[in-house]
Amino acid sequence: MARTSKAVMIKFYMPSPAVTREVGKIVIRHGHLDYVLRLTIKSLLKISIFDPLFKEETDKMSSTLRARIKELASTKLAGHKDVLDQLLAQIDCAEKLIELRNSIVHGVWSRNKTGGAVKLRDTKNDKLHPMPTVKQLRQAERDIDELLRELNRSRLNGKLRQALF
Repeated sequence: MARTSKAVMIKFYMPSPAVTREVGKIVIRHGHLDYVLRLTIKSLLKISIFDPLFKEETDKMSSTLRARIKELASTKLAGHKDVLDQLLAQIDCAEKLIELRNSIVHGVWSRNKTGGAVKLRDTKNDKLHPMPTVKQLRQAERDIDELLRELNRSRLNGKLRQALF
């Protein structure tokens, strides 16, 4: 298939320190969320983090962790539809937030060689997006933090724990 547009040279761009700081917070929160996903699998399996099965079950990428949670939850929470629905909604939310994080972290921050606005190229689907603002990045970090806290609360002493024990 022939290209219909001309290739455009880009100039790589490093965002401002304020934007970079917010991206860093998102990266750290993603690490927290990933760990809570691992702990959710631990809770669903009713095992300890010292159990060899913990590492075997959780030493995986985020997408695999989310799929495993859905698989385990569908059997372990079959008699608790409200808890199952809530957990599945949280996992769907996690997927969206992780996709956002991935597009920010793995995207190419650049501008057209001839100038123009800074863009973020999503390398997964090769689309250009406006550079996120500090406000948008802060909101994304807060959303990740809120979700991981909800998941952890439910796992430790909320509806998920009550349904499992």
